[in-house]
Amino acid sequence: MKEKGISNILSYTALAIVLLTIGSIAAYFFIRQIKISSEIITSELAKEETKLLEKISLIYWSEGIAILSNDGEVKVTIKKIYVDNNIIDLSKNPIVINPHEKKEISIPYGKNLMIETNSENLIKLIEGEFTIIETTCASHISTITQTSNQTISKIIGDVKNEENKE
Repeated sequence: MKEKGISNILSYTALAIVLLTIGSIAAYFFIRQIKISSEIITSELAKEETKLLEKISLIYWSEGIAILSNDGEVKVTIKKIYVDNNIIDLSKNPIVINPHEKKEISIPYGKNLMIETNSENLIKLIEGEFTIIETTCASHISTITQTSNQTISKIIGDVKNEENKE
């Protein structure tokens, strides 16, 4: 008398198909997760690279006026300015400084000046009497020395001429 049921070959084939299906699904989700992770890492690395390329220096700062210079090769967008304990939020109307451009901005005078860019870079420009202390993300800012009033007037005139050209 013959036994009733499925043969061993069919059961092994069905088991192999089920295992391959489960393995394929697991591999799909694993590869998808790796792709998403690599895109996030690439995006963060690009953002950090931009931070390293942002080079802003303070040319002049007195009551109500500051002149900033973009000494780098990338456009810098300023979204916040910190003057002592005051925060000036420019998110809705950010200040854009193109490479090798000087820009005059209206801000109150204080002892400490810091800017925050769209790439989340915080650059501390000044503390006390015209000395640059530090910057974040290895941004390079040259030290500002005492300048004669004639030189400062010339710089302000140059900035106003550049703005009139725009």
